[in-house]
Amino acid sequence: MTVVKWALSIPPSQEFSRRFTAALTPLDFSRIRTALLIAPYGLPWFPEVLKVLRTVSPVPPALTLLAEEGRQGREAGLEVWAFHRSKRGRMAGGLGIFRRIARRRFDLICLFAEGSPSGNPLQAFRLALLPARHRVLCEGSRGDALFVSRWTWLGMSLRFPGAWFSHIGRLLLRALFRWLGRPLVGTVLRGLPLVWEPICWIAGRREPRSRGEIRRILFIALDNPGDVLLTTPALTALKERFPSATITVLAGEWAREILAAHPAVSEMIPYSAPWFARYVAHLPHRPIRPVRDLLGCLFNLWRGRFDLTVETRGEAAHILLAYLSGAPHRGGYALWSVIPWLRADQVGHLLTRRVPYAWDQWNLWHKVEYNLRVVRPANGFPKDPSLVLPIPSGAERSVDEFLTRHGIRKDTLLIGAHPGASRERTRWPLAHFAEVLNSLAGRWGGRVVVIGSALERPLAEGLQRLLTAPAVLAVGETSLLEAAALVRRCRLVICNNSLITHLASATETPVVTVSRAPSNFYAPYRTKGVALTKELPCMNRGMPEGCACPFSEYWCLKEVAPEEVIAAAQELLRQPVASARGSLTTAGWPVATLS
Repeated sequence: MTVVKWALSIPPSQEFSRRFTAALTPLDFSRIRTALLIAPYGLPWFPEVLKVLRTVSPVPPALTLLAEEGRQGREAGLEVWAFHRSKRGRMAGGLGIFRRIARRRFDLICLFAEGSPSGNPLQAFRLALLPARHRVLCEGSRGDALFVSRWTWLGMSLRFPGAWFSHIGRLLLRALFRWLGRPLVGTVLRGLPLVWEPICWIAGRREPRSRGEIRRILFIALDNPGDVLLTTPALTALKERFPSATITVLAGEWAREILAAHPAVSEMIPYSAPWFARYVAHLPHRPIRPVRDLLGCLFNLWRGRFDLTVETRGEAAHILLAYLSGAPHRGGYALWSVIPWLRADQVGHLLTRRVPYAWDQWNLWHKVEYNLRVVRPANGFPKDPSLVLPIPSGAERSVDEFLTRHGIRKDTLLIGAHPGASRERTRWPLAHFAEVLNSLAGRWGGRVVVIGSALERPLAEGLQRLLTAPAVLAVGETSLLEAAALVRRCRLVICNNSLITHLASATETPVVTVSRAPSNFYAPYRTKGVALTKELPCMNRGMPEGCACPFSEYWCLKEVAPEEVIAAAQELLRQPVASARGSLTTAGWPVATLS
């Protein structure tokens, strides 16, 4: 009644094979003749699993695959049991599948699941109910795996009683909310127009004149600063289409500098949405603050008397805000929701112009094209779809003074580096950054300047310790516009997929970005640049951005070698400054390289 734990976070193929082999070695394969592989969420490392199972056993067992799509199993000559999912995404016919497994009585059952078994013992409990001599539970999200032998789940219940009781409580609350809460929310949203439309008519928001001239436009940009910068071509298109209209942007405080510099923006309504603002979401001791901010936001939206509302993200909560603003015309996507009790299909009918998402082109789009398609039904076609970020002269002078204090002349070749990102799993390793920067500084004799926010100071200091030549730390020393001026001062920028990538695109600075797959969505835009990634078998189409990665790390990003980044950077540094800065591709879209 022992529990064996080992690490398995879906690493590269060789590491996966090594760890999987070490975990299966204690089993007595002389008595294993039949084995079942259960992959409810897909099995990206299917060839490695087959290779391990056929090498650790003197007589390879007869394998059966239970998966939603058994294409890989059929190609390998396995017996495939296919299942389909219900409307709620669950495995349909679970009882019939259990009976089928019970009749076969496999010697070995391997379940490849998501989530941590130590924090989610329900997977181990389900596997323990299946009749088999050996059971293996492998998960690829947080790095735990358990060998579950007969009646091991009793030992787990004694060893992890808190996890069991807390998880059972969460399951009961989740089931209660699913049975009562979500249908109730859906009913309220379907009946909302029956109440809200008469209110808008009484308030004069549905008068015939409001269906003609567009005088006031609300643009919802509740997103990260980099994504807000990528919406500036859509703002330009709206201003060119409605030159006499005033454009008001609903955005977070972190995007104020970007929007204040845009000539098309007349006013900004600041709102720190809890699903984006960390300081609001992490304040349980002040629960009234999010409610107060939401009510203030709704009051400002209603007072604005907008004629048209545009939302480019496709977020369900944003669509609800657009509808409650009282605007008679509302356009945008309806794709996803970060709020668990709110679904996009429940609020899609609140849009008067729902833009369809072209799922067959998800690997060809850029985020800017994604935003521009929302304004195209209103005949919004910008003459110049470039990113708009005017840099004031004061920011330029501040950057010149900062560089002068660190002994950098105007003719010094600067290589910008940004090792940070909004999420930890989207960061390229610091050791790789250091190897690239040391090679470029030694080859071209330039100075390295590390750019970032004040929160990334420890990360920048860690990178500085790995560099052979002294670097200039501008982390936390500049504002957003000053950071843009510093990026424009650089000859080349090496960074992750972050705001710095889009600042380089706005300032036409050559940039090499290490991105997750597919890299086209956030690739350098209308500037000389390269987006490097690795297309691995685990890449899927689960999200509008191209990938819904279930793992704790983006292995497509980690697999990018420093040599590839060095080669791409040297290619950009060899080009003359005139051709490297401000040069566009033929179609005006980003230059992206998928390795």
